[in-house]
Parts: sequence; structure tokens; C-alpha cells
Amino acid sequence: MAERRIQQRRQGDSAHDWIEAKKQLLEEARVADR
Repeated sequence: MAERRIQQRRQGDSAHDWIEAKKQLLEEARVADR
């Protein structure tokens, strides 16, 4: 997440990166359960 944010020159911080990563993982897990 942080690497992608830096490459895209977006603002943000590492705490937000973890929150976003968790949301993505939970969504992927939900899709896989279907």
C-alpha cells in the first residue's frame, strides 16, 4: 500500500494504508466465501 501510494505521489500515512489494506483483505475474503 505505502509503496503504491508513494509511486502514485498520493498523500496519506501508514496508518491509513493499514486500514485500507484490511478493508481490501476483508472484501476479498467475502468474495472467496461465495
